Amino acid sequence: MIELLGEFLLGTIFWVFGEIIFYRLCYFTGVAVILLVSLGKYYPGKLIQNKKLRQTQRAEGNKFTYVKDKKRYISYDGASQIGLAFWIIFILILLFKLFV
Repeated sequence: MIELLGEFLLGTIFWVFGEIIFYRLCYFTGVAVILLVSLGKYYPGKLIQNKKLRQTQRAEGNKFTYVKDKKRYISYDGASQIGLAFWIIFILILLFKLFV
């Protein structure tokens, strides 16, 4: 019983870290990278809260970029993946500098 409770608590802690801290950190890093690299050509999008609208957007082929009011947007998922790529490259560069 104690093992089950410990496993539940550990799983909850990892979920909180993954969903709330890590995913948001990647999103905000992606926003900064998008704004700096694209020089205003692309704007970061926000998470679409309506599940049916989000599924409709993806079904239409709008996975990572879309146009709204004559502005090009990169979706929430796309911004998060750009941020994740930034952090992976950053960590690899640090490890390379550390060991070479």
